[in-house]
Amino acid sequence: MMAAVPDGEGGVLSDHAEWRADLGRAAALVDTVEAAEDSVLAAIARGENPGVASSMLKVRGTEAQQALQRLAVRVAGPYACVH
Repeated sequence: MMAAVPDGEGGVLSDHAEWRADLGRAAALVDTVEAAEDSVLAAIARGENPGVASSMLKVRGTEAQQALQRLAVRVAGPYACVH
């Protein structure tokens, strides 16, 4: 599906190494959020206080959301503008 998204220069986004790297970084960030969430939930399940891990989860989750939103805006191109 991503291979078909035009880049505005006559090609497609998936042709660009920068785009693929940004997509990979966003995927890795989502994976770190999932791992942190598992860690926090495991601590809670054991009856422990997750400590600063829960705060870090919130920060990393926000960073992941922002990264995904940036990618979505790039994919939407001019259609991302509010009229």
